[in-house]
Amino acid sequence: MITMYKSRNIGRIRLYEPDYSVLEPPCLSDIQVLVGVRNQDVYQLPKSHIAAEIWVKNNINPYWPRVLFRCIGVGNDLIPGPGAQYILRAMKNLRNALLRHGYLCNHIKVSAAIRASCAFPIHHWLERSLKNDYALFSSENVAVKDGGLSCFNLFDAIDGALHAFMQKAVAPGVEAVVLESGWPSAGNGEFTIAKMARVKAGGAVERNWGSFYPNKGPCLFV
Repeated sequence: MITMYKSRNIGRIRLYEPDYSVLEPPCLSDIQVLVGVRNQDVYQLPKSHIAAEIWVKNNINPYWPRVLFRCIGVGNDLIPGPGAQYILRAMKNLRNALLRHGYLCNHIKVSAAIRASCAFPIHHWLERSLKNDYALFSSENVAVKDGGLSCFNLFDAIDGALHAFMQKAVAPGVEAVVLESGWPSAGNGEFTIAKMARVKAGGAVERNWGSFYPNKGPCLFV
């Protein structure tokens, strides 16, 4: 996998959890890594700074600086949801553990992934008021106006709402990174593969979440 990344000049990789089969080999050098904390581990980290110390000792220390950890992602899609209450304390404990182990904050940052799955969320309302091109980046006209802002697609609307929230509730200048995007491989009603096929020229709609097949061949050319 790492060989494929390097052959295609991909300089960053996201691991949803520490994968020792990826972290151990020396070939990972020169690729920045975002490593995730498993959801089941997130609940332990806020309880004690010792848990955060152990996590850093086991999952960061053996590999740094050979592995260029760019960020630690605390959980995946726990925000929003019942697990959200644990995220901030877990992030603080991990950050403090990194500092105690001598890592500078500008070397390895601590963050969290929020769930922004909002692609056509309310089917009946959308069927009446919005067209598919709003979600498929093909609209040539403004679809939504919010004050002085205009949105041509759903992604811009979600991204803009997130940044507006962060400016007011968190702090100005906090960076947000898009980690995932995709169209569901299956749906219901008007949003199944068969129904959506009519908006795409050529063959069937792609059913892949990523840019590569399991055999590492490209399925999307970007």
